[in-house]
Amino acid sequence: MTATYIENVCRLTGIAPDEPIGIPSDQPARWMALGVAMAIQENGTDSLDYFAMLKGWSLAREGT
Repeated sequence: MTATYIENVCRLTGIAPDEPIGIPSDQPARWMALGVAMAIQENGTDSLDYFAMLKGWSLAREGT
């Protein structure tokens, strides 16, 4: 099950399972893609709210 999760997230992001993803402030698009891919893997696409994810990313960057 874990292997399938990793395979799907890697397929969606194009990031290899053992590839460093960098520091969030230096590689924000990679981190956002990872978050979206994980949300899709866990919940599908029907309930995906990109605006909420972007807001969450902004709040995380602000440290609140």
